[in-house]
Amino acid sequence: MPSSSSKPTSERAESQSTLSGFASPGEVIVYVDTREDAAVVEAIGKRGCKAIIRQLDVGDYIVSDRAIVERKTRDDFESSIIDGRLFDQASRITQAYEKVVYIIEGQSFAERVNRKALMAAVASLMLNNNISIFFTRDPSASAELICALASKEQIESRRTILIKKPKKHNDEQLSILYIASAIPLIGEKTAENLLLHFGSLQNLFGATEQQLAEVKGVGKKRAREIAKILRTKYVSRD
Repeated sequence: MPSSSSKPTSERAESQSTLSGFASPGEVIVYVDTREDAAVVEAIGKRGCKAIIRQLDVGDYIVSDRAIVERKTRDDFESSIIDGRLFDQASRITQAYEKVVYIIEGQSFAERVNRKALMAAVASLMLNNNISIFFTRDPSASAELICALASKEQIESRRTILIKKPKKHNDEQLSILYIASAIPLIGEKTAENLLLHFGSLQNLFGATEQQLAEVKGVGKKRAREIAKILRTKYVSRD
């Protein structure tokens, strides 16, 4: 979620760990995180949805008991790749909600991350985390999509709206999994298989090509590429 010093003017209420309910007939509600941009909140109201400000543990806009939206400006999306929080956020949000939508908002990227790495991050979110991603041009377009999702869930599908907390996990174990998952050609499931097989990152990084190939889901071709990456000497980019 992009940081913002703006103060949304929609209805405020004290944060709750869990809140559920049905909207009044014909009314569409969107729970909005307290840190969200006032421009988006205002645009949501103009489109006929009721924005209620809450302190959310994950995500930025809750549209039903199963669906949530995370909005990032293009600049914040790049920053989250650089500082490593992108996939931590993705893991936490998908633990709590079945349907996750990412909105990446803005006209263009600042190009602090090269195009290939940027597209790899997008592909990983979609394929490994099962997250739907939409690019919008401005807050008004983001609000349009958020309200469309909320209307679909609450009016057409008649679903309730629910604020949830992510499941708690051992942070150390999660960090180990993230490090293994960051190796090219390794998704989260394969990373878990490798860690269960070798027992630790130290053993994984020291594994031979033949040992890697023995792990379920790896195979000879991928094992060869992984081994090559693990043995390649790092050279300064300066």
